[in-house]
Amino acid sequence: MDLQQMLLELSELGVKLWIDKNNKSQLHIRAPQGVLTPELKKRIGQQKSEILDLLGNATLDTVTHALPSVNPAPQDRHQPFPLTDLQHAFWIGRSGLLELGGVSNHGYYEIDGDNLDIVRLNQALNQVIRRHDMLRAVVMSDGQQKILEDVPAYQIKVIDLRSQPMDQVDAHVKTTRDQLSHQVLPADQWPLFDFRATLLPEQRVRLHVSYDLLIFDAWSLFLLFDEWFKLYENPELALPALELSYRDFVLGEQKISQTNLYERSRHYWLSRLDNFPGPPDLPLAQNPKDLKQYRCQRYESRLESQDWQQLQKLAKQAGLTATGILLASFAEVLGRWSKKLQFVMALVREYSVRQISPLGGRS
Repeated sequence: MDLQQMLLELSELGVKLWIDKNNKSQLHIRAPQGVLTPELKKRIGQQKSEILDLLGNATLDTVTHALPSVNPAPQDRHQPFPLTDLQHAFWIGRSGLLELGGVSNHGYYEIDGDNLDIVRLNQALNQVIRRHDMLRAVVMSDGQQKILEDVPAYQIKVIDLRSQPMDQVDAHVKTTRDQLSHQVLPADQWPLFDFRATLLPEQRVRLHVSYDLLIFDAWSLFLLFDEWFKLYENPELALPALELSYRDFVLGEQKISQTNLYERSRHYWLSRLDNFPGPPDLPLAQNPKDLKQYRCQRYESRLESQDWQQLQKLAKQAGLTATGILLASFAEVLGRWSKKLQFVMALVREYSVRQISPLGGRS
């Protein structure tokens, strides 16, 4: 059995192999109970030097050399292209075809500022819209997405409450928040975002930002804010060129399905389906099928800065990440309530390609 075949077998058995960056001659092994038999240990030992060499010299290039490249195709950037798996899930979920559907994967922010120039804000926002393809994207009825070549100049909707009493100001802000925080924008109509500004007394401005995660993720939004406000301060600012579009990335990623790596990975996951756990089985106050009207609510909590720094320090000492600890803690809480001891938590992953417009849906 060659090294590649053995590594695939170990992966299917749930065996993890790694080395420390400070001691590349020491091979670490972690395996589910009962998997690491004497025979398997012997086979690993026989190919230990090859495994150490592979792990010790692995780089991004060696790991991805067999993967297809992402190539720019500016001449086709406005042609339809497929949704990613995650975008497709969002699109189906907002349709109402599924239980508790009819809700978009959506975000909403409010930002306060003083003496903001709405004209300059509009100009800067339109610069960002022209720069990032996915800010001009729509999803067509056939499930394909498309980057529009031309869109009208976007205008931030403005409500002037500078002369109104505070009770009316508060009531308006609440009404706007209630409306935008659960907005479901038509996916086949541009734009898939809604920016508004409320002019408040004492020259304050509140920005209301509603956006659909079909074309954004949280990191993308923060990038939008960063570039938007930089261009607001300096309209002549030259931002780095973007050589690839999101369309290029999606089509490049789909080529992976034609590789041996994809086939091996697909075989591995399909072989686990029969015994793969489902979601946590949590107690419900009411059967979702009986709900005629419902509204999603996001719950959150915050750690004080010093607590977060201490957690990061302890995590590093233990060879863990603070994010991993938070995820494990969340899983522990779910586990206390779930009727099933084994369950799956799904996470989106980071997939970074240089020179691509970072504003786009997850894969």
